[in-house]
Amino acid sequence: KRPETVLDVFEKVKFLDICILQETHYKHVSDTLYFNSIFESNFNVFHSLAKSRCTGMCIIFSNKIIVDRSMQIFEIPGRCLAFRIPIDDNYIILCGLYCPAQKNLREPFFHNVMENMDRSIYVSDVIMAGDFNFVELPFLDRYPGTGRKLLTEPGLAKFSEIKYSLSLEDPFRHFNPTQKMYTFRSTRKSLSRIDRFYISLNLLENFRTSDCRIIPGFQHRLLISRFRLGKNDANFGPSYWKMNILLLNSEHLKHTLVGLINTFLSNSANLGGENFIISYEMLKIQISEASKIF
Repeated sequence: KRPETVLDVFEKVKFLDICILQETHYKHVSDTLYFNSIFESNFNVFHSLAKSRCTGMCIIFSNKIIVDRSMQIFEIPGRCLAFRIPIDDNYIILCGLYCPAQKNLREPFFHNVMENMDRSIYVSDVIMAGDFNFVELPFLDRYPGTGRKLLTEPGLAKFSEIKYSLSLEDPFRHFNPTQKMYTFRSTRKSLSRIDRFYISLNLLENFRTSDCRIIPGFQHRLLISRFRLGKNDANFGPSYWKMNILLLNSEHLKHTLVGLINTFLSNSANLGGENFIISYEMLKIQISEASKIF
């Protein structure tokens, strides 16, 4: 409801490319017009309108990122938005969410998220972030929280399934196994880390830092995580094949590649040593030449 305050924070955080906001409470497109006008010069805003009281969310992208509604892969109204964003020759699935605070609603919510992610994941890496409205480690992520046991409920079990299925990791906790950092202060003065990022395991090397900043007038702090996505100087070794993922939209090319690989597997089954290496190198040349045609 206070977009000027959020914009002021944006201007102080110069590197900010993507922001996920929860509890916007907008129920109609007309409600969003003033909010959008505040950001339209430098950002693109995508809303998921509220269907009930105290929901609604949006994702704000810097104009440096090429994104439009055609890249949206699913939405849970007022609760979740997910986009498949091109980064160089690959894609990132960005899933912003606002998890229900009510325990009985968490399991169906995460079940819905999981079903949609299963249909949309392809071979992309994932960044999932937002207000989860629960903590995984109460003794570290909640104050007062010393001595609290791990929470057990169907909704959290379903979220654990998502983490394991998509190979997601909490980068802050991964690199800071015992550090305490709180993102939310309740009216009862308790503190918790209910706002979190989860990323694919192979993105951990791209993770830089995570910190919080106070936004005047808000109970939640701004959780900031820095990533380096896209081209880098990683050394992938001699057997790493890099291919523009857009080529895989061609059914003809996929059929051609499957044929080449199956032929290689059949012909090289009884080969060994130098002959196998020669056959393998020939397969790479054939795949390269086939890809150039497309």
